[in-house]
Amino acid sequence: MIKYCVPTALAKLTSLSYEASEGLLRQSLGDQPIEGVFIPLALRALEDLGYEVKQFDLMSLRMTVNAFGKNRSRLSDVSYLITIRGHALVMKGDYITDTH
Repeated sequence: MIKYCVPTALAKLTSLSYEASEGLLRQSLGDQPIEGVFIPLALRALEDLGYEVKQFDLMSLRMTVNAFGKNRSRLSDVSYLITIRGHALVMKGDYITDTH
């Protein structure tokens, strides 16, 4: 079974199973493919589950993901959904969850 990045990221952030995360996205997608899920849909799913969503652009902050990681040590218990050119991954503490 192929696991796509957005349901994988949602599963990691919410502690839902991959299948439950995929099901959550399917509620909005219907029979459209999960591959290439529009990131705002994932953010809306997180908000629907009661998560606080704050968006910012690392490029506008002139930060790389690595620099961001070094600057967030005081927030090591917070999980971040990071999107890069349509790809989603999760960073928490010193760990990154990615499908690649």
